[in-house]
Amino acid sequence: MAASSWKHAIFLSALAYQAGQAYARGGAFVVPRGYRLVQTLGGADYPFLGFVLESRSRLIAVFRGSQDLRDLLTDFDQSLIRFPYAERGGDTHRGFTKLYTRAVREPLLRLLQRKKRKPLILAGFSLGAALATLAGLDITLHAKGWSPAVYTFGSPKVGDAAFAGAYDRAVPRSARVANRFDPVTRFPASTKQRPYTHVARKRECDFRRGLLLDNHKIRNYFACLAAKDPLYARQLAAANPGLCPVVHPIYPAPLSAPAKAALPS
Repeated sequence: MAASSWKHAIFLSALAYQAGQAYARGGAFVVPRGYRLVQTLGGADYPFLGFVLESRSRLIAVFRGSQDLRDLLTDFDQSLIRFPYAERGGDTHRGFTKLYTRAVREPLLRLLQRKKRKPLILAGFSLGAALATLAGLDITLHAKGWSPAVYTFGSPKVGDAAFAGAYDRAVPRSARVANRFDPVTRFPASTKQRPYTHVARKRECDFRRGLLLDNHKIRNYFACLAAKDPLYARQLAAANPGLCPVVHPIYPAPLSAPAKAALPS
């Protein structure tokens, strides 16, 4: 990726970390400077699935990873069903699709209907990466005037080859950041009955930790990405206390920096 794209990935991985913090803290999380919270996403059954932030120049919708048993049941509902929001959209993961339909689609599309057009970014980690992927194709097809960019981290496979093809044609500005040691990125396994395939070209950010599931933690994705541009990562942390996860050893302590240097353009 270009240097500016790595900056966006660093910033958005910090927001994906904050989406998980919002779930853990009953909705409390750090909003970066220059942004305001315009909507939380989720419901009683799936609380704090994500949030939408707005600045003068863009909207960003961010989705969290799996946090509880209900989320895991969604993850393991692996049957393929017809993607209902594209005529030739192929088949998608039943659990992810049902969750998107139930808790994300209507409020997100309704929000976009009343917002002035500006650049839109969708981002997510793990389960949230799957939701961002589904939303990327759906919004492109059904939200007039909106053409989102999508950044995902540690994404599972979301659908079959027909879905991946439809997605890649409709959402060309898409970065799927993946660690080759992350087991979730190989989930669900592709079989004759369930021919799963990934969307978008993989952007590698490889790291290996002692425990297998440590290779699928958003804080470690952030650390790996921060190593791509340590100065920017330190400026981001300095301008936004608490926004970035505390990581070791790749990401050094924050340095003071002007707030204007902290957010990607």
